[in-house]
Amino acid sequence: MSKFARFLNFEDNKGPIVSVVFALIFVSIVVVGYYFLILDAPPEGFSSMYILDEQKKTESYPEFLIINENNTFNLWIGVENHMGKKQSYEIQQKLTKDPILTFPINEGPVNNFAKTLDDQETWETLVTTTISDPGNYSLVFELYLKENGETVGDNTEPDNYVLLNIEVDFKSQD
Repeated sequence: MSKFARFLNFEDNKGPIVSVVFALIFVSIVVVGYYFLILDAPPEGFSSMYILDEQKKTESYPEFLIINENNTFNLWIGVENHMGKKQSYEIQQKLTKDPILTFPINEGPVNNFAKTLDDQETWETLVTTTISDPGNYSLVFELYLKENGETVGDNTEPDNYVLLNIEVDFKSQD
């Protein structure tokens, strides 16, 4: 018998037990390595966008507007950069009466806003909007990632969007 076999005390038919122990140690090393290399990897970057009412709250969004009374309103639009790097953004504000089936919506922008943010930076801007005609509207803010003034990636779909449904009417005559 070899010196190694005697060292491991294999002469008493303990070979299968030692093999199982070595297999368990190997599997444990693989599982721990997988956790640290794959599961504990840094998360993929993302951007978020939100809208707030004029008081920077989520309590009183314009839903029902009366022409010549409250059909001009303000909203705060916010963008947060969690991409892990400096990122350029463009927000396109769009207003449509058409049903929205896909994004980007097939409507020209009413306003464009652009800003470059450092990682973990937040940008908020106050947007004033007036709707002068009665009807049911969708106010949409589409967020695009930009590099050198061009949209990132092969498609032209927004990275994120926020939609607000608004009904506009004339004041009822009592």
